Amino acid sequence: MKINRVRPFRPILCIGDGSMYYRRNIFEYLLDSAEKYPEKLSFSDEKKGYTFDELRRTAEAGGTYLAGKYGCISRPVAVATDRTADTVAAFMAVLASGNYYVPIDITMPERRMELILEKIAPECFLIPAELREKM
Repeated sequence: MKINRVRPFRPILCIGDGSMYYRRNIFEYLLDSAEKYPEKLSFSDEKKGYTFDELRRTAEAGGTYLAGKYGCISRPVAVATDRTADTVAAFMAVLASGNYYVPIDITMPERRMELILEKIAPECFLIPAELREKM
């Protein structure tokens, strides 16, 4: 019997300024990109776009707010998604706060949303103002 060995996940090793570290999540990639390419467009949709630096500043501001208001780390935060650049900014803000996001597609049936929210018991549910009337 042949056994397939799965290699364990290994983060990318970063070597810069003489130090070595492992990137832990996508927010660290954002920080690196904002430092290297601050004016480069990172995400955009039909209405709005974020450069890497704008996305970093928005994420850090949102993350600071979430961390100050809820004071928790490594907890789920639900984020209403509509596939826009603002959704990506909300995801990054949650990561900046030290928590993890759970995307909630606003087009799914209401009962399914309720079941997901009951199961994950999020610290909060981020709903952009323009989506509140759609939900």
